Amino acid sequence: MPHAKTRAAQPGRKRSETARRSILDAALLLAWRGGYRSVTMDGIAKEAGVGKQTVYRWWGSRADVVLEALGDTSTVEVPIPDTGSLRGDLEAYLSAVVAITSRHRANAELLRGLFAEALLDAEFREKLRALFIAPRQAALRIVFERARPAGVRGAVDLDLILDLLFGAFFYRLGLLDQAPDGARLSQLAQTLSALYALQAPARKLRSLPTPAAKKPAAPRGPGG
Repeated sequence: MPHAKTRAAQPGRKRSETARRSILDAALLLAWRGGYRSVTMDGIAKEAGVGKQTVYRWWGSRADVVLEALGDTSTVEVPIPDTGSLRGDLEAYLSAVVAITSRHRANAELLRGLFAEALLDAEFREKLRALFIAPRQAALRIVFERARPAGVRGAVDLDLILDLLFGAFFYRLGLLDQAPDGARLSQLAQTLSALYALQAPARKLRSLPTPAAKKPAAPRGPGG
């Protein structure tokens, strides 16, 4: 995928919310019609009915526009389930993410396009992490912290568990073009909840003191 050139967003007057919404909607509409590759700054401006300079004044590249548009539509839908068990929460979370991603066929392609841009542009990579990845990690941290046994502190490497979860999910979505099915989601939730339980064992009961050993009786002498 050719990497789109990035311009620094131009300072200027405060953004009109109406124009902003039109531009973001136009970016998603173009992507849904023809995929991420079909999205251009010129096309966004034309579809939104604004000047190209208006788009460049607020965003530096198509990736910036698409990221904000995708974030607007999905961040409000980041779930924090509470089913009563960690495994159930993970299954509910992953199922919701798959449903959001699969709502429109182009959504998965949009994510692949944004990840490709992030590999080539360190500045955009930080934006992707902050606007898209971080909110989802924060939701899962709440789920895991809620499942942490009382009295256990600092024993769990949540960063590792989150890496395993997001890595497995986005590997299938990004490279295999396959959203995990129900069986795979259940297996992933079971594996991660078991790993979490191994890292965060329940608080041990206070050990009872060991009874003092009795001293052996002194041997009796003859006639004793």
